[in-house]
Amino acid sequence: MPRGRPYTAAEKLADEKDEISEIHPISDQYNMLAKFYLLKDAEIRHFVTEKVQTLDGIADTFTMITFKAFK
Repeated sequence: MPRGRPYTAAEKLADEKDEISEIHPISDQYNMLAKFYLLKDAEIRHFVTEKVQTLDGIADTFTMITFKAFK
């Protein structure tokens, strides 16, 4: 599988997605972490597969869902 281009993808995410909260370069199996806030009734699977995975520069994704933020 071709490797992703994290800076290209990060720029596209920041410019095109209203749901984006934060984008961080990381050193791990994946090279970018992006935090999204979706509406309560949003279909997470649809958002990831149709709006994130289709962006140029995204080679693969791993989705985590959080439930409560602590200070």
